[in-house]
Amino acid sequence: MRSHETICPLCLSENCKVEEYHGDYTIYQCNTCKLIFSHPMRSNFDYSNEKTHWRREVFRVADEISKLLTLKEKVKVLEIGAGDLRCISYLKRCFGDKLEAYAYDLFYNHYIIEKANEENIHLLHDLININNEKYDLIFLFHTLEHLENPREFITKIKEQLSDGGALIISVPNPKRITKIIFKKEAWDYPPYHLTRWDENSLNFLAKITGLFPYRILYEDFDFSLHYLVEVDVKYSIYQFLHKLKRIYMEKGINKDSKIIGLKKTNTKKTKKLLGFLVHASCFALASVLTTFFVILGKQKGLSLTLISYKPMQHDKKVIIFDFDGTIIKDDSFSLILNFMSKANFLKKIKLFLWSKMYSYRIIDNTKFKSIATGTILKGLSTDQLRHLCTKIAVDLISRNRINLQVLQDLIEHASSSNNSHIIILSATPVEVVSSIMYEIIKRLYPEFLSVFRDKIKFIGSTFKWNQNNKLEGLLENCYQGKKKDKLIRMGILECHTLYTDSLTDDQSIVEISANVFVVKSDKIYREER
Repeated sequence: MRSHETICPLCLSENCKVEEYHGDYTIYQCNTCKLIFSHPMRSNFDYSNEKTHWRREVFRVADEISKLLTLKEKVKVLEIGAGDLRCISYLKRCFGDKLEAYAYDLFYNHYIIEKANEENIHLLHDLININNEKYDLIFLFHTLEHLENPREFITKIKEQLSDGGALIISVPNPKRITKIIFKKEAWDYPPYHLTRWDENSLNFLAKITGLFPYRILYEDFDFSLHYLVEVDVKYSIYQFLHKLKRIYMEKGINKDSKIIGLKKTNTKKTKKLLGFLVHASCFALASVLTTFFVILGKQKGLSLTLISYKPMQHDKKVIIFDFDGTIIKDDSFSLILNFMSKANFLKKIKLFLWSKMYSYRIIDNTKFKSIATGTILKGLSTDQLRHLCTKIAVDLISRNRINLQVLQDLIEHASSSNNSHIIILSATPVEVVSSIMYEIIKRLYPEFLSVFRDKIKFIGSTFKWNQNNKLEGLLENCYQGKKKDKLIRMGILECHTLYTDSLTDDQSIVEISANVFVVKSDKIYREER
């Protein structure tokens, strides 16, 4: 059935079909963007007593913040639909002063205001306040499906993102395992939920609002979702009893007579006892089902998560310099491992064995870096790492292992125009690359230090640090195709000029570059496109 009067709120198409009827609402599915939506798109639901639940997708947000912190010293984050602040509060505890936390919701009680003051979380009281800010990351968990105009809302929110900023949205997973047993879950219907989303409609939402849809993830089912199973169990039992009662009534049995083998009673004690037994039975059944769902619920949890990015402004051209083999003639990760293992014979043997295993492809690049970082470099403080990088920079200069022509081109691009983004790209952790580059510029071109700090950004692998600023291991390996992923996370979808020593290793970057210069020894060749 097709309705010419009903327009999809996402793609504005009239090509919609009726899925089902629910009270005063008609549920439609759009054949164009696959969004399932209600008609009318209006909700009279009272959210003043809405409960907040833990969402495991907060770990996705934490990962994104960790990656952003490799690019800047402080990250500004906003949660929309923050409820009792449990998610933004968790992130604030994880990152401390490195996170500037903001939260927005429709209602704040005394407890929430006190909690925000204690944990230094800024509460926004209306959307007008949001317009005055730019955020590095905005996230909203299970909020989109409640909105009467989701497209307009996300378009507005996108404008509050800084260039390359991330927008993370989670919605109910259409493939959640609970739907295997509970075919109709009351909480996923209007007036509570006005829309239902899947991969197609989330991708469409990102693109139509000018965002880049980077990744869509299906979350796992875990024990924190016991409350949801219990709600579904109670609703199913209620539906069953209601149906059974209706059958009895249709047969002419008085509603005050025997129902399901029990006489109706009005005594308070009996009601309390029956209520307790019903709640206990529901809890026990929900516990069994939750255990079953956790075992079988891989990628079939409650949430479907979209990670998207706001592309950088196109009025600035992006110029990328590969670091290892291009700016310097050696591999900086190998250099730091060799410097660290020089004074330790056991570490030197271990490094030799792991290097051989990697060269014979017994272990891959990520495994090699993780093992090497976790043993040879583990425990270094930020100051010790910086001191080690200074030694490496001095060694590179003394051995003439720097491509001076490439370095001069980099400085020229950085100092001649404000209309470009200069990026140094490496598979080595950015903490190492940025420190080495700083020391090289400081010794060879000290007059350009301020330009170096202001104009150049670093993209690469990242270390994992503990709360005492001690190195724990490798957080993320930025190798080959991962480099392009990292650029996308910054909102960079195309490159004006690329300097590289390997068209193969950096193939994914070459594909999005208009001009490519290949560096071999001390010479630079322009690649014909």
